[in-house]
Amino acid sequence: MKSAIRIGLIALVCLLAALGIALALSENARLLLAVALQFDPGPPPIAGNIHCHDWQNCESASRQFDEAVARRFPRGTPQQALEAALLEQNFARDPHMPKTCTPKWASAAVGVLTITCPDWDARWDPKDELVYHWGRFPCGNTVGVRWSADRLGRIVHREGYYYFACL
Repeated sequence: MKSAIRIGLIALVCLLAALGIALALSENARLLLAVALQFDPGPPPIAGNIHCHDWQNCESASRQFDEAVARRFPRGTPQQALEAALLEQNFARDPHMPKTCTPKWASAAVGVLTITCPDWDARWDPKDELVYHWGRFPCGNTVGVRWSADRLGRIVHREGYYYFACL
């Protein structure tokens, strides 16, 4: 009898601890957790039938996605057209992205989130990247597009990429 009560109390403590953790998570974290565990929107239309089946090497899928992006948004395309089309497909900006990129030769402070400037633009603006995530826990896919535009807002460089990862 005492062991049954002890097991019941342990189970109750574990349940309360799990509930406390769930309540302590921010609204965004709870939403992200729910989405990650239950909902898979599938790839965006621009990705078509491109898939990465090897989590250790998505080079082929990444190259195919980059080619699809290049066909849809060749150099000279208005930046607004690229952004509008991707946002319509539920691509989004990473809210945690730093405001500027760090040149490859520069060192960053420890503990500070940085992103290295791409080889093609040492003054690249990290807001010029949109990403899309999908998959089912414990695996996930990400496609993204980075670009630079000239003073008239025309694309001078863009690249698409594809990542696949599992916990």
